[in-house]
Amino acid sequence: MTFQTRGGFQGLVTAVAETSAAPGALRIADNVVCRKRGVLEPRPAYTASTSGAWQLQTHTYLAAHPHGASTLFETNNGVLNESGTPMQFSLATGSAVTPQRVRRDIRDSVMARGNLYVPYSSGVCVLETPSSSAFRLAGLPVQYLGVSGTSLIQSGSHTPLLPVGQQVSYRLVARKTDSNGLVLRSRPTGAINVSYPAGGVTANPQLVVQIAAVGMFDAIEVYRTRMFPTTVSVDDEMQLVGTINIVGSTVSYVFVDQTPDAQRGTTLYTSPSRGGIENANDRPPAAACAAAFKQSVFYGNITGPQRIVVSHPWNPSIATGTLAGVGVRRPEVSMTAGSSTVTVTGSTLGLERGMVYSGGEFPAGTWITAISGQTLTMNQAAVSTVANVNAPFWDAIEINGAWHMVGSGGRLATSLQASNATRTSMGSYELTPPQAGYGVTHVIESVLRNYPTFTLRATHGGEYSPPLPKFGETTTAVGTTKQDVLPHGIVWSSPDEPEHVPPRYSALVGDKSKAILALAPTRDALYVLKEDGVWSLTGVNGNFTISPLDPTTRCVLPSSVRGLNGRVYFLSNKGLVAIEDGSITVVSEPIRDEMAAIVDHVRVRHEVSGFHEYQFFTGVTSAVDDRNGEYLLALPPSMPILPSFGGQVLVFNALSEAFTTYTFQSDLLGNFGTPTGLGVSARGTPLVLRAGGVRQQTEGVGEAALLAKRYRRFSDDAITGITGTLGGTPLTFNGAPAYYWTAGQNVTTTPGDVLVGPNGAARVLQQLNVVLLVVDRDP
Repeated sequence: MTFQTRGGFQGLVTAVAETSAAPGALRIADNVVCRKRGVLEPRPAYTASTSGAWQLQTHTYLAAHPHGASTLFETNNGVLNESGTPMQFSLATGSAVTPQRVRRDIRDSVMARGNLYVPYSSGVCVLETPSSSAFRLAGLPVQYLGVSGTSLIQSGSHTPLLPVGQQVSYRLVARKTDSNGLVLRSRPTGAINVSYPAGGVTANPQLVVQIAAVGMFDAIEVYRTRMFPTTVSVDDEMQLVGTINIVGSTVSYVFVDQTPDAQRGTTLYTSPSRGGIENANDRPPAAACAAAFKQSVFYGNITGPQRIVVSHPWNPSIATGTLAGVGVRRPEVSMTAGSSTVTVTGSTLGLERGMVYSGGEFPAGTWITAISGQTLTMNQAAVSTVANVNAPFWDAIEINGAWHMVGSGGRLATSLQASNATRTSMGSYELTPPQAGYGVTHVIESVLRNYPTFTLRATHGGEYSPPLPKFGETTTAVGTTKQDVLPHGIVWSSPDEPEHVPPRYSALVGDKSKAILALAPTRDALYVLKEDGVWSLTGVNGNFTISPLDPTTRCVLPSSVRGLNGRVYFLSNKGLVAIEDGSITVVSEPIRDEMAAIVDHVRVRHEVSGFHEYQFFTGVTSAVDDRNGEYLLALPPSMPILPSFGGQVLVFNALSEAFTTYTFQSDLLGNFGTPTGLGVSARGTPLVLRAGGVRQQTEGVGEAALLAKRYRRFSDDAITGITGTLGGTPLTFNGAPAYYWTAGQNVTTTPGDVLVGPNGAARVLQQLNVVLLVVDRDP
């Protein structure tokens, strides 16, 4: 049932085409929906859920994230699924962590390829299925994958492959298929060269592949170049020659290559013919906001990992007693089981504290802690006794107090990954070709994007670029560890691959000191809302152009940004505005004075809080109800500038271009408090989020709280045939010529009761035994 307003309702109505008010005048209406000009309908009621996370009293609800048939609730204590389970994440053997927002006033999420992506300070968290009880971090880290050794097999059952005087190069890619069928691939490892310079017979290359954490990958893809003579350089054009399937808890695999050049398969996606290493699948950075546009997922206001790129020469056969060179030294030594000391026969020249012992006489990961004369002190005790053996001591890099061997081919040993496979882990991978003039280049970085600065030292550190301090020296000599913190930066994923972010897909927008507050997509453009204006991004297939749209319109409340019916709405310095087809329109002009007071109030509170959150989450947020074409802005409980709006929701209907208000504190179905957030459930139902619980809209039930703001009377209407209560007092209307009632009083009837006026002017809308009394004329 619909009814027309002729005057005197509580709230704001700017649709005046069929009212008695002049155009542009404010009319009064409350708890109604205005979907076309001049016609009001009762707003559906909201009821509380009594199960799962919907009614937990210890949480303040801030946002709702629909996913499939379920809804996640973001609270002041983290994110909960509908069962009330905290949504955390873990990396390998690390303990579970509750993710934190980059900015507490931005609570974005985005659906893509069946997954829910939520940007956090540690990276982008992914929820694959609504029933999952934990997040995972987006993308695959190449740091957990490496090669610990290469060799040639010259006999056995394998078909010979590599002739004498030939060489090939390999790269590995980790692969995982998630529960929604999305295939993830890591950045490739550094190139691993295997050559057969002289002697022997035709052989097969053999790789010993290590993974640091079971469960990170499903498989490892092995790619190889064609064969080249050892007298020329190998190119980087590689094709698939085998796949290693991860089995159970096994972390070490031997791969023997028997694939002739002509039988190689799919081309590696970073081969020169496919765009090169700039096309690598890097993991998404930490981000404040995210949006899906043109088959890509965009991440804005970004932070990369703590990282350093270091290079060094590599000499696999340094003579014992040689002072310089990064590699391995094999002095003659003696040791005793249970003792942490080693006696060196001859010179200790070239040995340094931190060098790692790789023989079986000590536990893995044992390094030198002191050198005094001919005596070496190790950090662990020997497990066996030997005398006068040539023992291997490898150069090493220390990260956060642990020394990791620079092993075969100059690669960092997989002990780095295995011993740090936790949420606070560091990892490394190689860049190939290395930096000019060096044999090996390492990228050492934190796995998480919010990891603090790490310490770094190296044996023979003076031969590194940049130079690294040695064992016991201060790390202040290293001023090159850095973290890309780009509040004006955006990156985007490869099309239909939301967790693959190539280095070439990035841009910087506007002033570097002005943060991106939101990414808002429409059909033809993605709008970048910053503290210094609005930009427009257009394009397809990963190729996008960014242009300034309006530097004079600035978002003042990130949580107010919403898309509805092809438009983007947000609270700006000019009021409530809408972006459509590359132009910005102020839609709040009919309530200019009231909106100016709201904007001023919000901006003052932002400046006081210091980091753009409004009253510590209380009250100011937004949502859209696309079924009714409504944009809803929840206002705080206390607004000294405009007290009549305190605790209300200001509603703009995009269909009628009307403003109404919705008062949550007093409704006939119970007082459920000021909203701390608004949202939409996975079923499309509008939600009211509040401290201690969630209410969802109930279909077909009228809110039944149209309250008179001042005295009214029915002087011209005969009202007959109704019994009920008014303010708790039993009433009987039997043709009485007039009656008055006051604000806050409501008429309640039993089913079947009606109000009848001789001109049809007084109507009753009866739902849930509640009657709405609507009068067509002022007294």
